[in-house]
Amino acid sequence: MRRVVLKADTLTVKGALAYSLDEPAQGRVAVRLVPGLFGEGGWCAVAPPKPRGKDRSTARSDRPGRFVGAPGTAAPAVCPPLP
Repeated sequence: MRRVVLKADTLTVKGALAYSLDEPAQGRVAVRLVPGLFGEGGWCAVAPPKPRGKDRSTARSDRPGRFVGAPGTAAPAVCPPLP
């Protein structure tokens, strides 16, 4: 990870993960931040791809090897299950 910023009501993650982005489109990506080794609790975020351009297409932000999440996405009510 290059950067993880945790502020009140905001989780920003930038960098490369050991996560395959080889699907034609991911649809959405989830991340869970748990401080400490094997810790409990933590924070999670789930984001759809960022729409771009006049037609609000997600083709440039959700493609093999690249995913850019939509900013300002609300936190989920519960964290998604781990794979």
